Amino acid sequence: MVPKIHVGKPRWWAQKIGKPFALPEGNGRLGIENRTYVQGQGKQTALDPDKLAQVKDEHLRLSLELQAQFGLRREEAIKFQPAYAIRTNGGISNSPAGSRPMPEAQGGRN
Repeated sequence: MVPKIHVGKPRWWAQKIGKPFALPEGNGRLGIENRTYVQGQGKQTALDPDKLAQVKDEHLRLSLELQAQFGLRREEAIKFQPAYAIRTNGGISNSPAGSRPMPEAQGGRN
């Protein structure tokens, strides 16, 4: 069976030399199966509360909780900014209590 990724380049080449029918049109004739998608399954994982309590760094612990609750990747969970995530048009402030508001234009100019 030929991997699906390896068929694109020969098809492109065949089209460029003016022989697009050098390869069969459908992948089925080459023995390449259709893709299968995993649906209906969340990416959430269960955290062991005892092991989570052993994590001393608060930021790391919150990062692990974000990964478990929302299925975030590690990098996404580390870069998560609560002040940015809270911003809405429904009356909640753009900035957390005690911090200065973000300027509207870059560099603080309007």
